[in-house]
Amino acid sequence: MMMKHMKEYKFRIRTLKRTDFKGLVKNYFTYYEEVKKNPNLGITLFKPRPSMKMESRWFEDLYNQKVKGTKVVVIAEVDGKPMGICEVTTKRPHSEMDHVGILGIAIHQKHRSKGIGSALMKEAIKRSKGRFELIVLEVFSNNKKAINLYKKFGFKSYGTLPGSVKRGNRRIGSNMMYLRVR
Repeated sequence: MMMKHMKEYKFRIRTLKRTDFKGLVKNYFTYYEEVKKNPNLGITLFKPRPSMKMESRWFEDLYNQKVKGTKVVVIAEVDGKPMGICEVTTKRPHSEMDHVGILGIAIHQKHRSKGIGSALMKEAIKRSKGRFELIVLEVFSNNKKAINLYKKFGFKSYGTLPGSVKRGNRRIGSNMMYLRVR
């Protein structure tokens, strides 16, 4: 589905393809540099930075879970390249909690505030219907823009975990939010 937003900015929301590996990993690695400039960036990173071998395993797992149906994965494509990802992962497969999905979203810095986040969320929630009954997420307590986006889609707060993220000498809290999928 091709979307237009803000002065003919064009992007497409679609499902994950095998060819997305390099683009998604390249985007992920840019977040390490971005966090140095903006320690409030609302994404948690692995320490140390993963190797390409580790990223390859991550992508294989992501793709296989999408195929098996234990994960919903949607991509925002700009000029033929993946610039955003939103996934909803089964909280605990094959258990009494497999009706709960955990949402994660990441958008390349140059493509934020252009409607991609809303479009990814809309499509991920749509594809989660019939698969999940609840979607949960954690968002940095100081990330008001993201919190407002989630509220726009009907997510409700159910608690805060102070100091859940250790970034250098800083501690950042996480708001926990949920959405009943109908």
